[in-house]
Amino acid sequence: IFVLANEDWKPEPFDFLIDGELVRMSLEDFLLAKDIFTEKALVIEYIKAVVPKKEQEPALHDDWISGVDGSKTRYILTGCYDGFGRVWKASGTCSHILDGHLGAITSVRNLNSNAESDVDQIVVTASKDRTLRLWKFDLGESLGQPKKIRAFKILRGHTAAVQSIGADPSGDLVCSGSWDNSLRLWNANTTDSDTVLVSVKKRKKG
Repeated sequence: IFVLANEDWKPEPFDFLIDGELVRMSLEDFLLAKDIFTEKALVIEYIKAVVPKKEQEPALHDDWISGVDGSKTRYILTGCYDGFGRVWKASGTCSHILDGHLGAITSVRNLNSNAESDVDQIVVTASKDRTLRLWKFDLGESLGQPKKIRAFKILRGHTAAVQSIGADPSGDLVCSGSWDNSLRLWNANTTDSDTVLVSVKKRKKG
């Protein structure tokens, strides 16, 4: 009668617990498995069940998400322990997959400051493979399936996993921190023929 009177009502699955343990079998089988006599009074709790994903639902990331940069209004950049970076549009769709790292991505950062343009978006990623990589993409070039792109520059120099990255507002300089106990400053200006380490000399004390 309740269902007929409430067309919008949907059944809600629940899980049941006995002594803090989820019951994954019939009550009779649970009592037999735990050597609980039927005469014993039981306190049975119920909680809202976590419904598993349906097969048709896409797995957006295949591992831990290790980095997120949402500083742009037109997209969000993510890095994952599966070794891929991903670009997400405001609609929630993945437009680009950054493919090339040989280890887990640990940090991501947007570089260029031109937030209004769809073209020549530049980002940098860091990885446990001891490298940083620069990527360039156009937001309007991917239709339907995500487009895989390769890095246009690879920054090598660290001898251990790169854990974090930062950039100046212009995007010309990138700073990286690594498990090799070093900080490195890179010239990431894309007009340069090569991206090189910036020399940082200690100031003389006056």
